[in-house]
Amino acid sequence: MTDEQLAASKFKLIHIPTVLGAVVPIFNVPGVGDIKFSGDVLADIYLGKITMWNDARIAKDNPGVKLPDQKIIVVHRSDGSGTTYIWTDYLSKVSSDWGNGPGKGTSMSWPVGWVARAMKAWPDWYANCRAPSATSS
Repeated sequence: MTDEQLAASKFKLIHIPTVLGAVVPIFNVPGVGDIKFSGDVLADIYLGKITMWNDARIAKDNPGVKLPDQKIIVVHRSDGSGTTYIWTDYLSKVSSDWGNGPGKGTSMSWPVGWVARAMKAWPDWYANCRAPSATSS
């Protein structure tokens, strides 16, 4: 729940975490097995400021990795969720542009990206995903 939702409650609510889990970006770049992202780079990808895998800022965080000259395809879920809140809260903390722009919430107006309407379809989509070449039309 957000601070606003907690404050609006008629009853005193206490959050007691019972499960911990990670929220992480996934990627599918042919020929790249591992990649590192700094927080500000992730925010700029989701803001549409970084659009290519071989961008200098991504390359700086990944010395020795051969990054392709391909467009980054951002994919996000369409429905509101706690996971979306966790992700956007993180982006707001690592990027003032994100925090002062889209901000954080359970449902977002994403600046860029494709919408995945059914989370159960993500594994199939991800397995078959291929980023188009930057020179493709």
